[in-house]
Amino acid sequence: MLYRDPQLREQINRLRASATRSPRQPAAQRMSQASRDGLLTTLRQGVQALRAENHALRLQLSTRIGENRATNHTPVSDM
Repeated sequence: MLYRDPQLREQINRLRASATRSPRQPAAQRMSQASRDGLLTTLRQGVQALRAENHALRLQLSTRIGENRATNHTPVSDM
């Protein structure tokens, strides 16, 4: 129905053409400073949580390795 009117159709085509020519700004440029700060805080908290988890897993691994060595260790007798 809109495309039956030649003037309206031409205006729609012009608007479509102009919209495709102008590239969108990158998300970092569209974000407000408050949004950037919030994202940065969230990312830092995530990194901190991953570091804590990594530390706990390393401790658990070292404990298990020590237990494994203790149970599989057979002392060598002097002969």
